[in-house]
Amino acid sequence: MQPVGCMNHGVMLIGEALGEQEAQVGEPFVGRAGFTLMQLMQRAGVRREDFLIANAVWCRPPQNKLSGEEYEVGAIAHCRQAHLLPLIKAAGPRVLVPLGNSALFSVAGVRNILDRRGYVEVDPILNAFILPTVHPSFIMRGNTNYGAVFIRDLLRAVEVGEEGWKPAKKDYVLDPHPFEAANWARQYLNALNSVNPDLRLAYDIETPMKGEKESEIDCDDPSFYIYRIGFSHGANSGISMPWKPDYMPAIRMVLGSPGEKIVWNGDYDTPRIQANGITIKGLIHDAMIAWHVLHTDLPKDLGFVASLMLKDQARWKHLSSTDPAYYNANDCDVTWQLMQKTEELLKQTDQWDRVYVRHVVQLDPLLKHLHDVGMPIDLSIRAESAVKIDQRLREIKVEMQKIVPFAVKELKVYERLPKDVDQRKLRGVQYTQVESTTETKQCPKCGKQGKFSEKRHPCKVPLELIKVPCFKYAEVLEWKPSNKGLKNYAHARRHNPVFKGKGQDRKVTFDEKAIRKLITRYPQDELYPLILEYRELDKIAGTYVGRPVEEEARAA
Repeated sequence: MQPVGCMNHGVMLIGEALGEQEAQVGEPFVGRAGFTLMQLMQRAGVRREDFLIANAVWCRPPQNKLSGEEYEVGAIAHCRQAHLLPLIKAAGPRVLVPLGNSALFSVAGVRNILDRRGYVEVDPILNAFILPTVHPSFIMRGNTNYGAVFIRDLLRAVEVGEEGWKPAKKDYVLDPHPFEAANWARQYLNALNSVNPDLRLAYDIETPMKGEKESEIDCDDPSFYIYRIGFSHGANSGISMPWKPDYMPAIRMVLGSPGEKIVWNGDYDTPRIQANGITIKGLIHDAMIAWHVLHTDLPKDLGFVASLMLKDQARWKHLSSTDPAYYNANDCDVTWQLMQKTEELLKQTDQWDRVYVRHVVQLDPLLKHLHDVGMPIDLSIRAESAVKIDQRLREIKVEMQKIVPFAVKELKVYERLPKDVDQRKLRGVQYTQVESTTETKQCPKCGKQGKFSEKRHPCKVPLELIKVPCFKYAEVLEWKPSNKGLKNYAHARRHNPVFKGKGQDRKVTFDEKAIRKLITRYPQDELYPLILEYRELDKIAGTYVGRPVEEEARAA
């Protein structure tokens, strides 16, 4: 493979390995992934030839497969020493941009590309900044929303290559003495009451269930144990303190203030704080929801959003267990900054008042109140509705039994009729006779058949057990509108079924869409409209109204 391009921006892109077309040409990124890379660069307003482009592996792996294969580590290690490091040393790029996990592993020895992408890190050995991002093939595999993310990362690399990068200096108060925490709280209140009444306070808690990805945590988990809380009311500043009795005066002081609050995923943090007896006053902004209003198609994890919005923010999400106080304070700091920047962008796009304030700030509390209060139910009307729906379902069942041919219905064959057959017939159970077989004894010498003993039979030979034709009674089972029942019905009526899926996954379906197609194809058929009505009423009864038996049991 021959590396291509130059470093007019001081940036070197590192792909994974050569594909079929790349191997034929001897250059990286000339196939489908190369075409996608070219399109993304055009959208970004940069030229491909201004970037030095190479690969982690300089040859074509078997069947174009590298990631996860047993030879991946060895191939990457070989090409790193033989090709990649000499190229980096000779070219001297200021910024290395690994594209995908294999490239990231080649440069930094790690693989978590989605957690590291977008963040700038310094590699003293390579004497360069590292700014990973996703591979173009990742975008091609249905992750089109990452196209804009790739462009942002590429332009960020250009900026770092031309201007350099320094992480923001953080001014955090970590695990202070309770008196120091109370003093911090008083200083915040003084700034709120005397200097800036619009000053917002960001808060964040740490619990055993809370991990790195805030948007994926289960808001309904049973744990309400809090072991740490942090606050911030300005960029690159904040405080983190243990959730202990000695710190409760400071915690109550700041959360009980009238100023506006900011949280990331408030559905998790806020109810847990309140369940621990702390009152939160003031309007609460959920910065995660504000971000979602701005970018509905992008992930909502705090670390992901910070990588896009905060240029001088260093990666910190990996510190949750090794440095929990700093991690917690950084969460609050980033939350505060992201809310300010998101508000600016929402106002620029005319979505702040029209969408966020109207639908999130004003409407959501009303909807939550209605959810908490619940909807009053008239039990008598509900019971009457349940009876009416049940009656109609019974009528539909009777109509369906009349429409479905006898040959489609399943039979339950009896050796002997049940003793309560007369009572069953009164309940509408039908019986019929079917041809069957039964076992009997036969003498192979004289041919006599019947139930008799070998000892008493005059031929004195072993008897044979044979099957002879006979008629047996069978119960005609109720036809059910299941997939099996409908498939048998369609076959009997010679109706063409509806399929879904492709290849090996192709199968007959009788979902709502399929039934509507069958109604269109066979408008004279009386069964299919009944199926739709039956399913609709059955869902209403089972999900919303209940069934008469349930209502009677509930009343009892």
